[in-house]
Amino acid sequence: MNIDVSGDGLQLLQQFIRCAYAHPDRIADAMWFDRDGFIRSARCLTEAYHNAQADRKREKRPDSKKKQSPLPDDFDRRFPGSIGEKIREWLDYKTERRDFYSPTGLRNLLTQIDNRLKNHSVELVIDLISECMGNNWAGIIWSKIEQRSVRPYGQRDHYSKNRIPSQSDSPWNGFSFDDYKESG
Repeated sequence: MNIDVSGDGLQLLQQFIRCAYAHPDRIADAMWFDRDGFIRSARCLTEAYHNAQADRKREKRPDSKKKQSPLPDDFDRRFPGSIGEKIREWLDYKTERRDFYSPTGLRNLLTQIDNRLKNHSVELVIDLISECMGNNWAGIIWSKIEQRSVRPYGQRDHYSKNRIPSQSDSPWNGFSFDDYKESG
């Protein structure tokens, strides 16, 4: 027996089922059913009630699934090669986490990446994005890129463009052969 129940009928059915299990004899007598037949009908109604509840829960879920904002038209020109692939991989990762960028958020992310690429190598940015995905982080931790930045002696960092490297920046740290002359 298939019963289609929806709306207010669902609440009435729920009340009827409660009464049916609490007082099966009284309701069976009032409806001219034998007790066993009534209990079978009550079980069928219970099943219909649970199916209707499940359908109702499915209806409440929004069907419109969010989607990732589309990449801008100049994306391939701004981020060629491996960095473009890594950004696409990051966006796929965010989609798997059900975390989507709005158009403004995506534009800001691409600007952040572009700014980091001006100061750091492509490999360093790619490694950072891979680490963030590998650690299941929700975002890219840009402060970690500063910790990894290793600059050869004499190369100025982007914070102090006018700074001249001091002797303490030297890998020899002030070592001089004059200090170790043979006495004699």
